Parts: sequence; C-alpha cells; structure tokens
Amino acid sequence: MKMVRRARLGWTLVELLVTIGIVAAIAGLLIPALAAGRRASCRAASLAHQSQVLQALLLYSHDNDDRAPYWGVPGTEVAPLVIDGHLVTNSHWAQPTRWGAFLESRGYDGWQSRLAGCGVAKHVDRPATPWTGSAIHWLTHTLYTRDQYWTQAWERAPRDCSGRRLAEVTYPSAKGLMFQVGSLPEGDTPEVMLQPRTRWIVGFADGHVESPRFDSLRPGMPSPYATLPIETTINGLQGRDL
Repeated sequence: MKMVRRARLGWTLVELLVTIGIVAAIAGLLIPALAAGRRASCRAASLAHQSQVLQALLLYSHDNDDRAPYWGVPGTEVAPLVIDGHLVTNSHWAQPTRWGAFLESRGYDGWQSRLAGCGVAKHVDRPATPWTGSAIHWLTHTLYTRDQYWTQAWERAPRDCSGRRLAEVTYPSAKGLMFQVGSLPEGDTPEVMLQPRTRWIVGFADGHVESPRFDSLRPGMPSPYATLPIETTINGLQGRDL
C-alpha cells in the first residue's frame, strides 16, 4: 500500500520563532541608525534655516547704520512696539523675541519677520488682541546693553540699555548673535536645554552658523533676566561664546 505524503501548509513553531528573532535583530540594528539619520537631517535643516534668518538680521543691520533691530528708548528699559495701533510689547527685554515683528513695523516685506518666527498675528481666542509668538531665533541680550552690564563689577541700570552696532563685536567668529536650541527629544524644558550633550543652533557675527554642544559653550553672566550662554555673554559684545 502506497503512503501519500501531504504537503505542509504552514510553518512550524520553531521556524516562526527563528524568523521573528531574525527580524527583531535586523530592526534592532536599523532603528538606531535611522533615528541618528533623522536627527542629522533635522539638524541640517535647522542650520540652513538659521543661516537664512541670520542673513535677514545682517541685511537689516546693513540698511540701518550697522545696528541690530532696536526700538527701545535709549537709557531706559522702556520699548513700546506698536503695530497697527496695538501695543505689542513695552519691555526692553522682550526685544530678543519680538524683532521679527519690529521688522514688519519698519516696512519690510515680511519674509524676514516670518523667518524670525515672530510675526504679528491675532490670538485665536481673543481676535482683538494682537500677540507675537515666542521666537525660535533668539537674539542675544548683549545687542541691547553696554558690555559693562555683563561684568561682575558693574551696577546694572537703565542707562545701559541702547542699540549696539555689529562692528562692536570683538571676536566675530566666536560671538553668537542669535540662537535656538536643537535636538530636544524630551521637550524644550530648561533642564533639557542645559544638558551637556544638547545641541544648540547658533548664528555668529561673522555670518556663519554651527551646531555646538551645550558643554562647549562658555557660560553666560547670571542676571535677573537670564543665565543662558550667548544671551548673556560675559563682557558683552567684547566677549566670546566659544
């Protein structure tokens, strides 16, 4: 009597487990590489965008006697920024995050403002109230104060507040004019921003942009307003950030 061998219709349990193990091993090798590639891609895009914004800042400076965007009342901490009849801000210390809106108020076509990330808009819940979103491209406070403000021995006062010229920078390749924080997988909290390995995107006074780690930046001068590097560079525009 002939024996008829039936064709097998599926995998055995051992074969299935081996296949799953191989797929898991390959995924374990590929996923970190893909994640690293994605972070590198995002950083490259951020660097390119920061470079565009930096060029907008330098263009404004070129058109305005080499000065950074500034609308404050010299010698005071008062800086009324009025657009379309609305008071956007009255604080001198808001200037690093509102400079794009200021460019709009000066008649620029708006692309610099949009690049700066702080154009004027209406609040969705209160249409009559104008607001400006926090800039992702912060300007350094040292563009609006005397260099002595960022030294230990100086008594800080409103007399220190005025616009600065970019030509006053002593070390253009090492002095940041604007910055944003990059690679924040856990959110943009102060704790993450100040982690040694967190990457910052920095535009320097000589026109170049790079992405240094936080632990490679020189510490800033503590102040009542901020303690971040670059924003509060020791010795102001005469100091170095790298």
